[in-house]
Amino acid sequence: MISSILQKLSGKDKKIYIISHSYPDYDSIASAVGLCWILQKYNIPSVILYHGEIESPSLVETIRCLDLELQYYTPDDKNITSDSYFLVVDAAYGNSNVISLPGTVIASIDHHETLSTKSLISDIRPDYGACSTIVCSYMQDLSLKPNEEVATLLLTAIFVDTDFLKRKVSSHDIEAISFLNNYGSLEKASSTANNSLIIPDVPLIKRALEKLVFYKFMAFFYLDEELRQEVLAIIADTIIKLEEITLVVGICKHKEGYKVSVRSEDKNNSAGVFIQTILREIGVGGGHVNMAGGFIKADMWPGENFIFDRCLDYVRSK
Repeated sequence: MISSILQKLSGKDKKIYIISHSYPDYDSIASAVGLCWILQKYNIPSVILYHGEIESPSLVETIRCLDLELQYYTPDDKNITSDSYFLVVDAAYGNSNVISLPGTVIASIDHHETLSTKSLISDIRPDYGACSTIVCSYMQDLSLKPNEEVATLLLTAIFVDTDFLKRKVSSHDIEAISFLNNYGSLEKASSTANNSLIIPDVPLIKRALEKLVFYKFMAFFYLDEELRQEVLAIIADTIIKLEEITLVVGICKHKEGYKVSVRSEDKNNSAGVFIQTILREIGVGGGHVNMAGGFIKADMWPGENFIFDRCLDYVRSK
């Protein structure tokens, strides 16, 4: 697949941009950096774009320490024109979590389930635990050896997205870690991935846990405050560890609306299917069997009780 992408990009006289879903996380940034590094090896210059605030303090610090060059993008950016070329990572172009782009989208590279993409090439691998694993496979296919910084960043992203190989992990992810361990620092990646909370998160987590409601195999909480995406995810990942619970739904406020995080331990109750069911006609969402995320715009918010009733209807139908 990477050979086809390189062939499409070869000889382009316009800038090539790499972008991910809005409000990027470790996996999207690492995938973009890894892909940019690959293109450099083939003398194909590229620029990494991002849209939406990078919420993780740990990721912000990593970007600063590595001196990564990222460019913020908005649709009114006059420097990026309709004759530009784009690569979308950790998302599929055409999905609602990717901002509209003015030029030609050469490829969508993603590990989330999606029906279709609006790009010339689609490399969608839903069985992979992280998009960084896909980018790592490109390096292996091209017999490239990443430097320590790139390898460590990719390792960190795989650890974060698979919760240290405890969630949606595949043999591809394990192979990627083995490969990257030859060039990066496993210790540094583990430490970075494990230190994703800051002290101000503690009272927010406490208030979220106090809002927990249990019904049969489901745990539900709604917090009328803003939480960073990784904090919301950590809370959901913690609650799903309860023996009696196989489905977790967490909702919190966001600057532009409401974020939804879902976890499932039952392959017959896909988190991806569940979130699309409860957000039908009011929001957008998607993901995997074990984890999913969604968003409801502020002007579409139906209220906590409405969402909770939809969750109850779903559970009662099982």
